[in-house]
Order: sequence, then structure tokens, then C-alpha cells
Amino acid sequence: MFNVALAIAILVAIVVPTPRLLSIVTTPNDLQRTLGPFGAQLIILFVRYFVVAFLLYGIFRILRLDRKFNFNANGATVLLVANVVVVGFGAVRVLASLVEGGGLGFGLSQLAMYVLFPCWLAIAIGLLMMWQKPLPPSHGAPNSAPHPDPKLPPI
Repeated sequence: MFNVALAIAILVAIVVPTPRLLSIVTTPNDLQRTLGPFGAQLIILFVRYFVVAFLLYGIFRILRLDRKFNFNANGATVLLVANVVVVGFGAVRVLASLVEGGGLGFGLSQLAMYVLFPCWLAIAIGLLMMWQKPLPPSHGAPNSAPHPDPKLPPI
């Protein structure tokens, strides 16, 4: 279920600038001055994806939305791979902030659309693949099919 919450948090981070939530508590300059560029980027990555994912996970557990998703579907694998790539790319960008001059960070920002856009599409597709309609209640035995000829005795 956390995989689904993280995927939705990643899609929310596209539209809503979640690092602006930090501006309620502190300014970016104070954060960078206190923690340095690596620590500031790490906190921004954590707020962008994981704080929202933990909040969504709690909401999903309260509303019992885990029954709406089929976790054995192929969409779960697609979702997991896309989540790992997005968070891994964010971690590489955080590590790139350690390199002085900013050249590596600039190069990664140029590659971001080629990496992140397919992952965002994969997340949307994975969520659609995992979403399932509620199954209607079954009547009778689970794997009982009617006999082809009703006049014959059951097999």
C-alpha cells in the first residue's frame, strides 16, 4: 500500500510544489546555511516525496482503500520500478549537489525529462493496472461450472 501512496505522492509533486511547505517552517537560505547543500537537498527530497506518501498512506489505511487495489497484478511491478527510478534519480541529484561548480547537477537536470517523464507515465499506467473493480458476491461453489448437459448426473 505504501508503494501506491508513494506513486500518488510522486504524481502530486508534479503539480503541487511540496517543498514550499518548508517555507512555512524555515527559509531555503537558512536551511542551506544550516545543513549545507547536501542536507538541504536531502530534506527537500524527503518533503517532496516521503512526507506526502506517509500522509497518504495513513489516509488510505483509515479509509481501507487497500481493498480497491490488486497487489498481485503486473501493475504493482511497474509501479515499484517507476518509484525506485524516480526516488533513485532524486537521490543522484542530491549526491550531485556535493560536486562543486554545479556542472553535474546541470547535466542531470538536462536528463531529468528523459528519465522522469516515462516514469510518470509508468506510474499512471501502473495505478490503472492495479485498480480493480469490486468483485460481485459469488453464489454457489467457487469453481463450479454448470454441467454441459443438465440431464446427465454431475461429474
